[in-house]
Amino acid sequence: MVELVLAGAVLAVCVALLLRLVLPVAQRRRIDAAGQRAWWRLRWTARQAWSRRSHRRDAERVADEAIRRARRRPGGQSHMVSPDAAKGPRKPH
Repeated sequence: MVELVLAGAVLAVCVALLLRLVLPVAQRRRIDAAGQRAWWRLRWTARQAWSRRSHRRDAERVADEAIRRARRRPGGQSHMVSPDAAKGPRKPH
């Protein structure tokens, strides 16, 4: 089964290249340019998908580390203002 699929793909490429040779030069250039644009677009899309995945992994790792550090703070200290500190006067002058 795999051999048939591979043979079909090779046959399709050969027919496409043969048809390309029959075309006039102007059409051949247009088709070549369109094929090149499609190839670059495919490469760009694949790279974007790959980098998104790695960026997401990095962001999750950094967030997990921040959460772990916040949980390990001694004495329950955090960057948040306690409710008791907010009860006093806002401007002490």
